[in-house]
Amino acid sequence: MLKKKILIVEDESIIAIDIKNCLIGLGYEVVGISSTGEDAITKAIELKPNLILMDIHLDSELDGVETADKIRTLLDIPIIYLTAHADENTFQRAKITEPYGYILKPFEERLLHITVETSLYKHETSKELMELKEINLRNEYLVSLGSMIAAIGHEINQPLNTISLLNNGLLYWHQRNQKFDQDEVLNVLKRVSEQVERITKIIQKIRTFVRPPDKREMTRVVINDVIKSSLTFFQSQLNSHNVILDLQLSDDLRYISGDPIRLEQMIANMLTNSIYALDKANRPDKSISIITTNDKNLRNVRLKIIDNGVGIPNEILDKIFNPFFSTKDVSIGMGIGLTICKSVVLEHQGKIKAENNNDGGAIFTIDIPTDISSL
Repeated sequence: MLKKKILIVEDESIIAIDIKNCLIGLGYEVVGISSTGEDAITKAIELKPNLILMDIHLDSELDGVETADKIRTLLDIPIIYLTAHADENTFQRAKITEPYGYILKPFEERLLHITVETSLYKHETSKELMELKEINLRNEYLVSLGSMIAAIGHEINQPLNTISLLNNGLLYWHQRNQKFDQDEVLNVLKRVSEQVERITKIIQKIRTFVRPPDKREMTRVVINDVIKSSLTFFQSQLNSHNVILDLQLSDDLRYISGDPIRLEQMIANMLTNSIYALDKANRPDKSISIITTNDKNLRNVRLKIIDNGVGIPNEILDKIFNPFFSTKDVSIGMGIGLTICKSVVLEHQGKIKAENNNDGGAIFTIDIPTDISSL
């Protein structure tokens, strides 16, 4: 088993040597000793230690807190502060750098050992959790992409069918030796060109949607624009399922700070869920309403998606956002569509709730905080 590497940052040489000998006796490898903040940063970059023991009060241009802060911006290395005493101001400054622990000088070997081991374990666990979070985000991304495939197929299939009909018509009359009027041919070519342009726009939209999760960033967003963009994939699917779409989008919505692609994934999953519920409803007037408003205090933008499908049984209302919980047949999906919706809402510091519509169907209400700069 490889020894954990530790860098000591201490400007009192006798104390530094004492700490080094203690650490070696405990089974660690001391990769270096620095007496200044500047040297500590250089050694941290070069040596990549597993942990740094940092004296708060360094007699150098950079004190321990400033050095730790600079290292933290460059490297993911846990730092433990060493201090004989610290005033309240220094303590508050140190706290901001998120240290993994404090050791008071003079230290006890047992306490040093416990603090180092605890910090190493906490850091390793934190890294594993971050990796799991990234894996989960990518899984959500793939599931969201999967939920779009049927909608994309509908949207592309319609212009392809139109192109096929137009071309087959020309071939039919050509095989019968019919003469073509130039204006008629140009009209057919124009209609074909329009359908090709429509497919091109859909493909461009797909390229945006499949951008990797780690390539995204928060920006000022108007939720109405996100909704309209999401509907690019869904209009044909809504038509094929005989669903009427009712858009009630406020004209004076506040901005939110958001990731447009993640928000589109959320809306795509919500619409897919509503269409499935409507397919199970035996009624001719199937509809989905999408409503956006500002709340009374202009603190949140509210999005409501309402369908008149079969609704949600009361006994599972508090479970529908749980991972892998689904009322669908397993062949239809994994049951994490609404979980993804909740995850996206939480990423945007928002809230989501589900309730039943008195007229039948379900109401999903999403509140996302307004971008402060737009107030």
